Amino acid sequence: PTSLPPPLAHRVRASAVVGLDLAMTSTQGIVVALGGEKRFGTLVTEDAPRHMLELGFHPLVWYALRTLERGGVRDVFLVAAGEANAAVFREWLADSYRGACDVAVLAAPEDADTADAVRAARDRLVSDAVVVVHGDLVTGVSPRALLAAHARRGAVLTSLLAPRRPWCPVETKSGRPPKNAHYVGLAADGETLLFVGDDADVDKVLKLRRPVLRAAPDVDVRADLLQAGMFVFDVRALLDLLDAKPHVRSLRADV
Repeated sequence: PTSLPPPLAHRVRASAVVGLDLAMTSTQGIVVALGGEKRFGTLVTEDAPRHMLELGFHPLVWYALRTLERGGVRDVFLVAAGEANAAVFREWLADSYRGACDVAVLAAPEDADTADAVRAARDRLVSDAVVVVHGDLVTGVSPRALLAAHARRGAVLTSLLAPRRPWCPVETKSGRPPKNAHYVGLAADGETLLFVGDDADVDKVLKLRRPVLRAAPDVDVRADLLQAGMFVFDVRALLDLLDAKPHVRSLRADV
């Protein structure tokens, strides 16, 4: 604040930064390393799950852990599909990982989805917020930005959205709903996420639920954005939701 004397203003800014750093240090993280093997054919074997495929001399999962490191998140759970995949990750962590994260590998059911990954870690979640990162996410965005926005708004969920890339085209045919379309509803402030849907949710007409319209009568529906696979959740709200709705399986599609 410009009205404060310089030394006091400096102390206020410094204390805010220290408080945010402490919150980030105590925040836990979950790396979701589940599924998707069928799309990769013979590149994936029982001894090398998809998230162990190498990109630039590191397996994909290394980049997800590196993202959490940059955000100051140290207490991390890596959730794998089944015990066999979990053993592969444990061996790699013991032999090759030299990062700053303290990683515990957990095994979810082999057919688990992203919400099941949270269920696998639920008994160990003790922080107020948790950063959930897809195990194949490669990004320069730090979780610090999401955590800061999450704290500033007192949010239940904060999601990283990215521009749709040319390699994720939308197929359009006259008179038919677009295929591979992804719809994001934002309030007028450009920050409040109201809904997310894809082509499975649309049968020629995109229907908006009344509670959404009551919450924000002005809705900006975007088709040029994708959820990038990084979320910050309020832990208690998320676990309460998963308890109340045991059928929920996907963080991206359902939560």
